[in-house]
Amino acid sequence: MRLDVGCGGYPTGDVNCDLARTKDWFKGDVICDCHHLPFIDRSFDEVYSSHTIEHVSSPYKMLLECERVASKRVTIVCPTIWHWSPRKQTHLWTFGLSWFTSAGYQARYVWANFSRFLPIALGPFRIMKCHEIIAVKDLDGNIARAWRQALLESTARRR
Repeated sequence: MRLDVGCGGYPTGDVNCDLARTKDWFKGDVICDCHHLPFIDRSFDEVYSSHTIEHVSSPYKMLLECERVASKRVTIVCPTIWHWSPRKQTHLWTFGLSWFTSAGYQARYVWANFSRFLPIALGPFRIMKCHEIIAVKDLDGNIARAWRQALLESTARRR
């Protein structure tokens, strides 16, 4: 089973959780804080989180919680460079590969094109293009399979 942490309005897991702000936007199954996931240890095969870690108050604590509830793999996807209007900034952190590797993850840059959000770019967030980081921590020793899965999902999400 797969847990999607910080799913927001786009759930991709068998179980999806987020710290919901409004019921209209939230499409997950569980409302919870990613620093204190309400699941028992090793209860999911994979924990996946996309574009969440840059918003949380303690990114390292989030990683520890994701690793606690995962039995095989943790995959984190996050942006590195965003172009936004200074009127509303919701990212608390900016990450590089070295931050993830120091936490025991294997990380790579991938190019993400957010041109499908161009109508939104006219609003408070001027999101255009950025690099993303895909960080994978394999807990069962099969890192090649973990990378294949993470890169396939990243490619499918951008289409």
